[in-house]
Amino acid sequence: MKIINASWEERNLGVTCCEVTIEKDDSLSYVEDELSRLSSVQYLVIKVDAPNVEAHLLLAKLGYTFIEANMNMFLDVRNYRLSALEQRFNSQIHYRKLMEKEELERFEAELDKGLFNTDRIYLDPNFTKEQSANRYKYWIRDEISRGAELFEIVYKESAIGFFIQKQLDEKTYYPFLAGLYIGNQEKIGLGFSVLAKPIEDVIQRGGKYISTYVSSNNLSIVKLHAQLGFLPNKIYNVFVKHNSKI
Repeated sequence: MKIINASWEERNLGVTCCEVTIEKDDSLSYVEDELSRLSSVQYLVIKVDAPNVEAHLLLAKLGYTFIEANMNMFLDVRNYRLSALEQRFNSQIHYRKLMEKEELERFEAELDKGLFNTDRIYLDPNFTKEQSANRYKYWIRDEISRGAELFEIVYKESAIGFFIQKQLDEKTYYPFLAGLYIGNQEKIGLGFSVLAKPIEDVIQRGGKYISTYVSSNNLSIVKLHAQLGFLPNKIYNVFVKHNSKI
């Protein structure tokens, strides 16, 4: 079992938080004992290395709620593929790095519109939509300060979305957030760009692999990953519990 004091979530969400990963070799008695020691933590996030039905049943008994399956998706860039239609659109889609203060402020204004409406924080009635947006703002700022790069996706001179990614090792990159801006989801045929452009950026840098995570709450993005050549590598079932009113 891994227990992380997610101190950054107190800044992001205004609650104390621990993130716990239950591994396959953890006994149920050990899990229950360890979780009992965290009863004063306001927001608990438990990730279960699937499959582990026994742990799921224990968490249900202890009052935890299943909120999503978090899927690790892996791509060997040699398997990257686009349909003929996507290739035609792709020739008109570009991306640019965002660095200036004014650009970042404009980008954060897009997050305020509720860009990630399948996020577990956004969907949790114990939190507000503003808390969800603020969490993403702080997360992105933190990652940029650690070297991640933020890019905006442009179609016919109009900004339609973004992606942000970082390098994990010499050959592997992690595009950990991406999405179309509000108002662009209805533009048929452009959604693939939020994955295609990070892949192309990795290829240009000489990278070989991409590892990222998607939520089961966003079926369209799960399908898109498979469509472009990603394969599922690992699944964590995620449970949450609120130990006090927020």
